Amino acid sequence: MKFIERKAWLLFYVLFGLTLFAATPEMSRRDKARYFYLEGVINRSQGKMAEAHELFRKAVEIDDSFLEAQEAYNFGKLVMPADSIAEQYQAFWNMRPMVDAYPNDEYESEYYAYLARQLREYDEAIRIYQRLDSISPDNTERLLHLAELYTVKNDLAKAYECYERYEKAEGKSSQISLRKIVYKLNMSDTIGAVAEADSLIAFNPQKAAFHILKGDVLTHLQQYDSAYMSYLDAEKVEPDNGDVKIAIANYFLNKGDSIEYDNKMYDALMCDDFDLSAKIEILAEYLQKLIDNQSDTNRGDHLFAVLRNQYPHEPEILDLAARYNAAVEKFEEAIENISYAIDMKPDVEQYWGQKMGYLLQLDRCEEVIECYNNAANYFEPTDYLSYLLAPAYMTLEEYDKTIEIYARLLHNIEPTLPIDALIIDKTPLNSLSYDQLMRANALYTFIGDSYHQMNNRQSAFNAYENALIFFPESAVTLNNYAYFLAVDGIDLDKAEKMSETAIKAEPDNATYIDTYAWVLFKKGDYENALKYQQQAIEKIGDDLSADVLEHMGDIYFKCNEPQKAIEYWEQALKLDSENELLQRKVKQKNYFEK
Repeated sequence: MKFIERKAWLLFYVLFGLTLFAATPEMSRRDKARYFYLEGVINRSQGKMAEAHELFRKAVEIDDSFLEAQEAYNFGKLVMPADSIAEQYQAFWNMRPMVDAYPNDEYESEYYAYLARQLREYDEAIRIYQRLDSISPDNTERLLHLAELYTVKNDLAKAYECYERYEKAEGKSSQISLRKIVYKLNMSDTIGAVAEADSLIAFNPQKAAFHILKGDVLTHLQQYDSAYMSYLDAEKVEPDNGDVKIAIANYFLNKGDSIEYDNKMYDALMCDDFDLSAKIEILAEYLQKLIDNQSDTNRGDHLFAVLRNQYPHEPEILDLAARYNAAVEKFEEAIENISYAIDMKPDVEQYWGQKMGYLLQLDRCEEVIECYNNAANYFEPTDYLSYLLAPAYMTLEEYDKTIEIYARLLHNIEPTLPIDALIIDKTPLNSLSYDQLMRANALYTFIGDSYHQMNNRQSAFNAYENALIFFPESAVTLNNYAYFLAVDGIDLDKAEKMSETAIKAEPDNATYIDTYAWVLFKKGDYENALKYQQQAIEKIGDDLSADVLEHMGDIYFKCNEPQKAIEYWEQALKLDSENELLQRKVKQKNYFEK
């Protein structure tokens, strides 16, 4: 037993003996540097990256000609946070001597070339890959890297040569041929592009994908009839290929033949080589084209029926149906679709969120709350559903609950943020991401809106001020803040500046123009107020709200046109029959402040 222990200790001294002699004065500079270098390697192998980096630094400090130590140290500088980009670039270039000293170390060269690409030192990356290619010409993967780098440098001829060499070594493929075709087209060699497609077909005429590729090239060149013949050739060799059906369908779409387009899309959905997810993607693209072209939506219903017959128990199809119906504003149908999907998969939060969103569109806010509570029976709702729940409470004028939800969402971003007071300590904001900053801005804006509806003016204005800390250019925040300042008749100069900024950001936003007109009205600038309010009404069109109509009536009254004022008040009262102030204005034919 003691013999075994002695052997173990001897092995330990052999492996780590350098440590025993680290401080001996007889050691050379290189030996001392090697000691720290090897200690760094040990620490790095143990995952102690910071300690390893410091040891490599000491090795370089002792002997800056020690290439292995230089490489390890500078690699650490590249992967660790740096004070500046220049520092990272310097670390990269410090690795070059090691790579050039050992050109046959292909692993080190490969990694160095990779770093060069990441740092956009494309010429250096090309130099290394060219050297590697000369050392090991059988490694064709490097030809692809070189081709990409030549493309970045806009040297398309050399990139093309790399693909030619790759293809000779590895054989024809549609991916490489496609790249070669793209280069030919970019070099305005349309004949060469078509010839490349023909050579691919000659290599394997029984592969539909090659005929499709030629058809796509001809379509790009606007030779549509020739493209159609290539697609038909593809269909001959592979009659059940779904990609062929879609290619032919798109040909008919470009011709404006909706009947043949629908027929080929139907054929594509019947193909067995597409799985459900692919078919849903095909149908989604088809439906989007119907929406974009404002086509007859009954055509979409027919293809939905095709998928439902194939997959009667798949909620993904109902999900797509719900999205489609929502897109064409058939929210009742969308609610029905997604409700069936929920019945099949009640643990999918996205489905519940869609249903809540559709219900909000119809102002069925009590059902939104019920939907949220039902979802909570199956899983713990995330912030996603809370963002949909809060507007329901706000519409129902339950502002305390609205603020409670928004406060929780705000504290999920940063727990120290105040709700109804001004932010004093801005230090925690420095660690927030862009997305978090935008969400905090929106949440504070919503909180401000809620507080103002509760007549808690100071808390509302504090919330708006906080919102602008996160995103000073937020048009929504500036507009809402300006509007409520105008409503309260407070700091109208500030309101005017904020409203102007919001309009500059979104000059066609009728709501923002209405706010600006109202600010001018409150300042007594009735002539300009009338001009901007007319713009707002013109942009809104037929979907005018009671507030906008009432504002127009008030402005006309102050412009000494009482008859027009009464007409607009009467229109507003039809939309808001319970509004007592409007009732007074109409009845007494006079303007009254709130």
